[in-house]
Amino acid sequence: MKRSVGWLRFVLAICGSLALASSPSYAQKTTGDITGSVTDATGGVLPGVAVTATCPDTRLTRTVTTDSNGGYSLPELPICVYKVVAELAGFKTVSREAPVTANSGVLGKSRGSSAC
Repeated sequence: MKRSVGWLRFVLAICGSLALASSPSYAQKTTGDITGSVTDATGGVLPGVAVTATCPDTRLTRTVTTDSNGGYSLPELPICVYKVVAELAGFKTVSREAPVTANSGVLGKSRGSSAC
């Protein structure tokens, strides 16, 4: 009887360890996202705009291009105050600061105006 109780404890300990190892982790994220849209001075969407986010502290740079609706997304950025620049030929370059904090989603809307 003593041997079967010890064996049962061993099996339960292994099963418990496996259950803990396979459970999902719910740790806080240490990154955030910058998402937004780019429009012209009249409110028309601007596809094909190069949107670049740069962290001056680390010099990390990410660039994306706006979609057909003028939208963009820069996911999983480390915490920093980013300089976000939107550039498209024929339009003025627009620059904004976007602070990214843990678990944040920074929404941006950039309006450009046509160049002379």
